[in-house]
Amino acid sequence: MKRLAIILTSLLFPVAALAANGDFVRTSNYYLMSGSALESASTIASLAGFDLIVIPSEAQVYNKPFFSAVRKLNPDIIILAYVPTVSWNNAFWSDPLHAQMKKGIRPDWWLKDERGGRVSIWPNTNALDLNSGWTDYLAGFAKTSIMDTGLWDGIFYDEVHDRADWEAGYARLFAATRSKLGSSAIILTNGSSSPSFAPYVNGRMFETFPSTGDATSVWNWQTKDYLSLPSKLGHDAVIAVNVNTDNTGAQTNYQKMRFGLATTLLGDGYFGYDFGTQNHAQLWTYDEFATPLGAPKGSAEQTSNVWKREYEQGETVVNPTNVPQTVK
Repeated sequence: MKRLAIILTSLLFPVAALAANGDFVRTSNYYLMSGSALESASTIASLAGFDLIVIPSEAQVYNKPFFSAVRKLNPDIIILAYVPTVSWNNAFWSDPLHAQMKKGIRPDWWLKDERGGRVSIWPNTNALDLNSGWTDYLAGFAKTSIMDTGLWDGIFYDEVHDRADWEAGYARLFAATRSKLGSSAIILTNGSSSPSFAPYVNGRMFETFPSTGDATSVWNWQTKDYLSLPSKLGHDAVIAVNVNTDNTGAQTNYQKMRFGLATTLLGDGYFGYDFGTQNHAQLWTYDEFATPLGAPKGSAEQTSNVWKREYEQGETVVNPTNVPQTVK
């Protein structure tokens, strides 16, 4: 028995009439491409169709016209600059922005092993030490060299987790960034809902979010984390949910996509579906993205094992178990 997720809608109004910020479905795209990949009119139009996008920070160098072109098509779009917190990418960062950044990195900020060699936590990268001056430097760079361009709505900090030896370093980074950027900028992290980060950030991305391939217990835990996070944050909540194909490329796995989308609709997050951790560079869209649900009428409710949430023009219903459930 397959898990079930459905979106019920009453098509009383055309989609164009439901374009206000408070309406749903909310969508996102984690698109880690710049340069020629952002130059075509078709790509610009596709990305403008999402409510929130994350693109590489070097796009401000290679693709400056992209920002005005996308905002002309979608004035309400949220554009976040992708900024890793630990890894230095030796394979791709030859652009002027990262060349400028590298000049300011001190030798003692690199993370080193017991032999004094630089540590790598991802292929073709070297790691920086969050328990060094790197955190203050990165926060300052995010302000003066990225946000001060006026092109971005905020910073997307990748590689975030709550390992005991680095949690304090991440908290310092987010606190310093918030202090420098002010309250209006969006700070989104990827990887942890730690309470020590909550006062400074707008939320996080749930990358590779539990879906049809995960145990029900995992889905329950992650979904409750997702739904409870907004109440813990010190700033307006912005949460992205990334469901992907686990690097298989199964774009037409509609059950998985719909299960992730309907789960996201239990809260106020921005949903995206793509290839996976090895390649975030897809422009996939689905008919359900244009579903005119309107604004939510309340919070998600659980009856027995079934979750649902009502909207002005519809309802999302999720059965995260592998057995049939009966709902009214």
